[in-house]
Amino acid sequence: MNMHFEIYRDEHLQFRWKLTADSGKVVAHSAEGFRTIDDCNHAIALIKTCAESEVRDASFRQTSTPTTQLTHATIPRPTPNDDPPSIA
Repeated sequence: MNMHFEIYRDEHLQFRWKLTADSGKVVAHSAEGFRTIDDCNHAIALIKTCAESEVRDASFRQTSTPTTQLTHATIPRPTPNDDPPSIA
């Protein structure tokens, strides 16, 4: 898979980068805007130098505020035998 960096300006006119696959799918993007294009290019250069960095598995960590607490069990679902709600 081939990828390339694209630099663009956001709604605050700051420079940002995104890493895009040849398919057009964005696989990564900058978490912050940069005041100058040189700062944005510097961030891209840092990322390129980290290409051989180790991968650490943090998937086992429990967050303090899970985003998947709602389940189907928490939402009552009507069954075919339920009476329709009455309008008073």
